[in-house]
Amino acid sequence: MARSRWFRRVGIALAVLVAAFIITAALAAALLPPRIAGWIRPRVITVLSRQLDSEVELGELTITLGAQVRISGGPLVVRHQGRRDVAPLLRIARFEGTTTLRQLLRAPRRVDDITLTGFEVAIPPSRAPGQPRFPRRDGRPRDRIPE
Repeated sequence: MARSRWFRRVGIALAVLVAAFIITAALAAALLPPRIAGWIRPRVITVLSRQLDSEVELGELTITLGAQVRISGGPLVVRHQGRRDVAPLLRIARFEGTTTLRQLLRAPRRVDDITLTGFEVAIPPSRAPGQPRFPRRDGRPRDRIPE
């Protein structure tokens, strides 16, 4: 008799722990993505600005957690060195990508699938004859690509 009460109590305790874990996981899945997107958005803008030596404008960034991590957003506009006298270097009306959390936490990061909508590329004219099309901000010459 005492043994069956012990098993019953252990079973109830395990059921309560499992229910608490499920509730915590559901709350985390509902509450974390907006915070993660708010934290990642400025970092994405900073990294793209540095890597592309450009001014980057990112409208919306949404992250959905589940079996796969879904990242979507737009519009994304890249202006080389902030030039507004020519069309943006890149313009993406909407983007969407899927990956796993494991792939996002590894180095290098990998995305399984990317869909771009309204992708436009514009190559700006040179500022003056004989000058490079994409000069560096610090004035140093760019390395030439070997032929």
